[in-house]
Amino acid sequence: MTGAFDIRPAREPDLAAIIEIEAPLFDASSWGRRGFESALNDPLTQVFVASANNRPVGFIVWRQAPTDTRQNGTGNGSENGTKNDNENDTEDDTEDDTEDDTGDEMVIEAELLSVGVDKKAQRKGIARQLCRFMLTRLGQSGADKVFLEVAQNNTAATSLYLSLGFSTVGLRKRYYRNGEDAVLMAKQL
Repeated sequence: MTGAFDIRPAREPDLAAIIEIEAPLFDASSWGRRGFESALNDPLTQVFVASANNRPVGFIVWRQAPTDTRQNGTGNGSENGTKNDNENDTEDDTEDDTEDDTGDEMVIEAELLSVGVDKKAQRKGIARQLCRFMLTRLGQSGADKVFLEVAQNNTAATSLYLSLGFSTVGLRKRYYRNGEDAVLMAKQL
């Protein structure tokens, strides 16, 4: 592959190309069609592709927690996040949407679920651009922190994440189906 690429939301017709990219990269940990279909249909999950000549050459998938706990029925207000008819709405209401019912500040977290680039298109900065795109979008949406897991032996990906400001925060023993450990990394946004 040579030339430029664009980053756009993934669509159903992209699934075959995404799976073709992903399967050889992740072997036993591959999501398969059902995993990507589920991601495309999950409102909290974002799936984007890097596309060259109208064909995906890379993908990224992340999930962000809801930004307002009241939207999922766990906070004040009704199930749909609107105030009940009997609640008073005053101008001096100083409620801060970044605090939960205990007065503690909410931390809005996200997780990078998967990123991959076609083997023929690797070493061209596509994964780096996909990650930067995700970090920008997460920052714009109010996320405070992003986590990821990376196979302990995947030194190329680990180096990429370190260069993007991620740091190692833990180890998940036998995390992958093949028994391999995963390094847990995080980045404050």
